[in-house]
Amino acid sequence: MPADDWLRRFTDMEGIEDRPPVARAAHQGAPVSSDAVRVVVDGTGLVRDVVLATDWRKTLRPAVLGQALHTAANDAITGAIDFAAEPRAATPRTDVEDAHGDTTDPVAELLVREILDLLGRFDADLAGYREQLSAATAPQRGTGMNQRVAVTFAGGLVDSVEVDVRWAERSRYTEIAAEALSALRSAQQAADRTRATVREPGSLARLRELSSDPVALCRQLGLTVGRPNP
Repeated sequence: MPADDWLRRFTDMEGIEDRPPVARAAHQGAPVSSDAVRVVVDGTGLVRDVVLATDWRKTLRPAVLGQALHTAANDAITGAIDFAAEPRAATPRTDVEDAHGDTTDPVAELLVREILDLLGRFDADLAGYREQLSAATAPQRGTGMNQRVAVTFAGGLVDSVEVDVRWAERSRYTEIAAEALSALRSAQQAADRTRATVREPGSLARLRELSSDPVALCRQLGLTVGRPNP
């Protein structure tokens, strides 16, 4: 590996997710949007409630209720995820040792050896991590308490919603909303349990920590830190 190639490889860290990726799932059939159906999620995208208008049948046919639930759920979840993903200011690393501008200082040499060791394990660890992430995004199915609504989650979003149309034609709006909520939460919880099994390898976590504060990293490596632009 060229002398400075290990430092360039820090740019690879930008492409690594710290959680399973969220797929932008396609709607089942043509997307159906309706003000008569609303899915409520919390700040992390967890489904908390389903609201169905009392007169929803005036604007929405029971045959497309599943598609409307699909659209409403994904719109709510992606909105929460996009907000949570907004860039946050990095926390400076204040406990680092300083090589005092000398690249031959023991502090700098020790860190270079550590980084070379981490990068030596990087490719294999990253491949294994991506396999875990791929498995964690496999479809997970959940049904409502009365088996009238079935939901499939994949990649963090709703992949499909199936509704017993004949049942929806005659059931009260509150019963339908409760059944849809039960199915959505069941499928999402199953997906979250799978996603929770993913563990980031120690080498990736350490490289992420080091690259999170370039100024502190330069101090440790004995490199000159330029003044930030005003």
